[in-house]
Amino acid sequence: MTLRSLVSGVDEPVAPFLAIQTLEVELSEPLPAITGESKPGLAPYASARVLVRLHRQPVGIIDIDLSHGSVSPAAVAQQIWTELGGAIASHLAADGVNVAGASSRPTLPIDATCSMRATRPDWRPMVSVVICTMSRPRQLQNALEALLQLDYPNFEIIVVDNAPDDVATANLVHERYSDVSMLRYEAESLRGLSAARNRGIDVARGEVLAFTDDDIVVDRDWLMSLVSGFDVEGTVACVTGLTLASELESPAQSLFEQYGSFNQGYESMLFSRDHNPAGTILYPYTAGVFGGGGNSAVRLDRFPGGLRFDRRLGPGSLAFGAEDLDIFLRAILGGKSIRYVPSAIAWHEHRRTYQDLRWQLFTYGAGFTALLTKWSFGNVRIAFDLLRFIPRALASRLRGGRPDETGSHRLPSELRRLEFLGYLYGPIAYLRSVLHFRRTVAVGKS
Repeated sequence: MTLRSLVSGVDEPVAPFLAIQTLEVELSEPLPAITGESKPGLAPYASARVLVRLHRQPVGIIDIDLSHGSVSPAAVAQQIWTELGGAIASHLAADGVNVAGASSRPTLPIDATCSMRATRPDWRPMVSVVICTMSRPRQLQNALEALLQLDYPNFEIIVVDNAPDDVATANLVHERYSDVSMLRYEAESLRGLSAARNRGIDVARGEVLAFTDDDIVVDRDWLMSLVSGFDVEGTVACVTGLTLASELESPAQSLFEQYGSFNQGYESMLFSRDHNPAGTILYPYTAGVFGGGGNSAVRLDRFPGGLRFDRRLGPGSLAFGAEDLDIFLRAILGGKSIRYVPSAIAWHEHRRTYQDLRWQLFTYGAGFTALLTKWSFGNVRIAFDLLRFIPRALASRLRGGRPDETGSHRLPSELRRLEFLGYLYGPIAYLRSVLHFRRTVAVGKS
């Protein structure tokens, strides 16, 4: 019996669940009625999770109750002002519009010149967008269609096929996109996301590399926003963006949102070795605090030793994950900084089944402590830092939170236990991965 079957082989708990509609509205355009109409054959949505944007910038999210039927545009507007009025007022104040009181509140749609649009970067380097995939042509096609609509003047798309024996990906790219000169197909037979991303790095032509995944659909401003996060002469080595759920139509998807998802908020943040704007306990070793690798960009010239993902980490390795956090840590501990830019929006398709969620949480936990093991072995000072912080982290975990957070993200006890088992297994997973990697390298040389 495999480790995955042991972890995943449990029936989904029977509990009432009502699907949640996910959508977005733009306050400079007329608001729609929220009807809750679902896909054919499915029950209507009981609620809607709505991303509110102003001048394409994310302001926040509201949850609309649809249990009594559709909600009119006027009611949507009232809820937006009630819950997000302060954030909207701050945005408009930067545009020179005073909304200090209800009487001065502009009517919707809001017609105002946006100062944030003036921040579109003058520096627009060549960007290589690397998207790694493994036998998921449906998701890949959705991802590629969005990438081809990007509002950015100078980029290429590199599709790295990490399962080239399955011809589905190659057929999709060659049959549907053969006339798209900016899109290239690369095969990588070495399994693992790190190996696939390294293949993308090897063939990239850009000064900046942007990474996304085949289960992510990006916003048309995604690449422009990521590039805007870099400072031309400063220290920003990585930029990450806001990642939201593209659908919440199964209990597993909803539970993953409760776990914390990839949403780091709606305000830009700059992380450095000495500055922790998120206030997390294990900083800078905190899993997910910087954002996700599937919505990120890096400047190659800010990695003087070269950019490589560690093949001993990441999905497809025996250590399961954390290859992106490994790169982020390398930047922070090397004196560079990371900027989180919420206007770089991507929509992620969460895993739909409870069995997949169980495996995901276990591997997230194991990957995180596998990474801590790697850095502890490589640096005595880091090992002492972690020993100093771990008791506080475990105390948070025992209160029901994640060990890298303050206890605000909660999961059912069964899933928390599974994640905790992942934390315990992580050091073993890393040692197994190191030995496996050494054997692989040795065989390759013989």
